Amino acid sequence: MFRIGLKTNVYIDHPIDEVIRKTAVMGYEGIELARTHLMNYTESEVENVKKLLKEHGLIVYSVQAGIPYTDVEAGKKRIELARRLDSPLVNLGYGLYYKPGESFSVAWEKTIQALGELHDYAKKYGIQAAVEPEVRALLSPYIPVLSKYEYFGEVVKRLPDLGLILDVEHAIASLENPYYIIRKYRNHLKLLHISDTIDQLHLHLVPGKGQIDYKTLFRVLKEVNYNGFLSVEIPPYFNNPDQAAYESIMFLNKILMEFF
Repeated sequence: MFRIGLKTNVYIDHPIDEVIRKTAVMGYEGIELARTHLMNYTESEVENVKKLLKEHGLIVYSVQAGIPYTDVEAGKKRIELARRLDSPLVNLGYGLYYKPGESFSVAWEKTIQALGELHDYAKKYGIQAAVEPEVRALLSPYIPVLSKYEYFGEVVKRLPDLGLILDVEHAIASLENPYYIIRKYRNHLKLLHISDTIDQLHLHLVPGKGQIDYKTLFRVLKEVNYNGFLSVEIPPYFNNPDQAAYESIMFLNKILMEFF
């Protein structure tokens, strides 16, 4: 059975203690700590978060360490935070970026070097490092090095132990097949980001508000014996995060109850 968690970036204007309380009441089983929370943390803040997580029966299943691109020093600080919060996973993001006309190959090599250094740093604490390819943001001059999931095959030739985070909406927005990705990289798949889309656009809608076929998605996940978290990522709803988070978990629970 899949577990449902929430990425905290939808609560960008809210303190992390409030996020923990609200997600627990809604029935989420854990949180993915986005870069919107605990960027400049103190030891007392971390201890307070650990206390609240225990009180509310939640875990931190992932910490975002790409800020948003892969930066080694910032990434190491986030890995330290993951260690303190007993998170088994860190998200290193999409690597570096480049602009049209700049050298992709140079950015690629720098990305591999940065990912490798952070992977090794996380590994010494027993933490799994993973990447999350992402499509180019609307009207942005910057192109992520890992803008497609097809590039992951080349990454693991250099870093075979690196994990993969599948953002289903990212895959669809880059015109890739998420079911193919799940099957091909089943041994690397560490986390799923869940949201919805219309017309293959990069929207991060509340699940059920778009065109993604969740029954097929869950069937393929079951086929490959995926038993990790479904991490709801719905940042556009920051003006009404409670309703968006509630609607998301209610929809997913309904589909899961019908499916299982």
